[in-house]
Amino acid sequence: MLQNSDSLDCLERLIDLNNGEGQIFTIDGPLCLKNVQSMFGKLIDVAYTPFHAVLKCGNLSSDVQVFPRPEPVVIDEEVDPLPKSINTELEIVGFIDIADISSPPVLSRHLVLPIALNKEGDDFGAGLTDDIEDENSASQIAGKIPNFCVLLHGSLKVEGMVALVQLGPDWHGMLYSQADSKKKSNLMMSLFELGVEPLPWLGKTSQLGPISDAKENPYGEEDNKSPFPLQPKSKRSYAQNVTVWIKPSGLQVRFVVSCPSLFTKAYMYTTLSYGIVD
Repeated sequence: MLQNSDSLDCLERLIDLNNGEGQIFTIDGPLCLKNVQSMFGKLIDVAYTPFHAVLKCGNLSSDVQVFPRPEPVVIDEEVDPLPKSINTELEIVGFIDIADISSPPVLSRHLVLPIALNKEGDDFGAGLTDDIEDENSASQIAGKIPNFCVLLHGSLKVEGMVALVQLGPDWHGMLYSQADSKKKSNLMMSLFELGVEPLPWLGKTSQLGPISDAKENPYGEEDNKSPFPLQPKSKRSYAQNVTVWIKPSGLQVRFVVSCPSLFTKAYMYTTLSYGIVD
């Protein structure tokens, strides 16, 4: 058994090296079919159960499931960091062009699927039916029911825009259409980093507003310009006309590539910064 061997200590050591992220599932009791099924049931509940939420935009709403389940996020800069999870009510706060959002850094990406409900309130997509005919009939009925999630997906795909969604206090993400092939696309959700300004070139999310509130159309009368990226108030002599959000770890890699002769010192400083002594 794993509990009685040295392998368990090695696996626990690997989790410690991974900043405590991960979990070990073992069989409780003697090795039999029932205990094995129980262990895999725990694994499914933790890692493969979708996250159920309500997607809202004004008076429109839709029950959705998000897969894989978003993991809680811990901010290292806080004195007593606590895991922060996204809300079960995802509210769309605005829309923006794909060109303006560009390719932002995200914590994770998730697939968003609608949940069709029948008159009794049961989920059509929650489980597999034993009868194929019943499953096909349920799918046909679900396809005829109007769904805001399907409407949103089609609108974002046609208009070439993304939807900014509120995940929690000072936490946002974006909904967008991603194509797997020429004929198939999916509604995806990406989670931004926590903070009031997750994307520097957009500024603070609380200061974003509709075009109608602006004195002049920021995109021009012929829609031939964009107000993004935001320019800094003070122009420095070394400033370039590009958007930069490289983290310190990325700067270290670029430094090593540009100065290979200093690879040894850069490697030593990097390992010490991550707490690796040996």
